[in-house]
Amino acid sequence: IINCIACTNTYDENKEENWNVNYKGVVDLVDYLNTPPGTSVKLIQFSTDYVYAKSKKNASEDDVPVHDANWYSYSKVISEPYIELRLDKYLILRATHKPRPFIFDKALISQVGNFDYIDTVVKIYIDLIEGDAQGIYNVGTELKTMYDLAKRSRDDVVPTNEKFYDTMPLDVSMDLNKLKKFYE
Repeated sequence: IINCIACTNTYDENKEENWNVNYKGVVDLVDYLNTPPGTSVKLIQFSTDYVYAKSKKNASEDDVPVHDANWYSYSKVISEPYIELRLDKYLILRATHKPRPFIFDKALISQVGNFDYIDTVVKIYIDLIEGDAQGIYNVGTELKTMYDLAKRSRDDVVPTNEKFYDTMPLDVSMDLNKLKKFYE
């Protein structure tokens, strides 16, 4: 089962919507997959690199995620352990992917991460799924600023240091060594 249903408005202050979709929805799906107990269905869960927003730089899958001060990242952080505790077979994909071309007129030069365009990371998702990867994987490409990413698809994007939201994390860098080992 691939679960890519999510409330993805990362700075939405609506606790209930994030809670109901990103946490309760996962709980209901996991409980369904465990009926009857011992069901052998694997869950592939799309999470986010925002679970690392207040964590150390270049966080690995073994580091304790510390979410940013918003309901989106909080609801994603608390849904992951429920999956880990209740299912034997799962793949949690931590990433940020953007539509191509970049949809905003401005992009932060101070925000860094391993994010990329969906057409790039979807190939990684497919490889992990078809390769029967298990557990949690940080998914992304080389470290870059959001502005660097935006410039790959639009010449008219304006660089900025002005955060769009107070809770916008500036560093969502991830350790990609586990992903690199998967490809070896």
